[in-house]
Amino acid sequence: TKPGGMVAIGDMHAREGVDPASVVTTHGRVDSLDDQEALFARPGLEIIERVATEDSSWDDYLARTQLAASAWHDDHPGPRAQQYVDEQRQWQSNHEQDKPVLTWSVWVACRG
Repeated sequence: TKPGGMVAIGDMHAREGVDPASVVTTHGRVDSLDDQEALFARPGLEIIERVATEDSSWDDYLARTQLAASAWHDDHPGPRAQQYVDEQRQWQSNHEQDKPVLTWSVWVACRG
């Protein structure tokens, strides 16, 4: 971003109390809040705010992706549309598995 520009980035991270190293075998690499915060420093971004989201917001987001995939399937039947539906179902399944370990935040940062 240009000096004075701002970015908003949402990303998953380990829940408070979850040691990222302890879940590598089941979830792969999982960032902590500290890991994510450090990523902003690399390109010289200053964190303005971190919004800690509720689980329900991710659930709502996935519900909207399910509706979108179903609508696409109805409007554009065929293998590609079915692929979208199948991928969304897998994403939903992954989310249910990840809920005890992961949550997400939205970060707002700027370049000074």
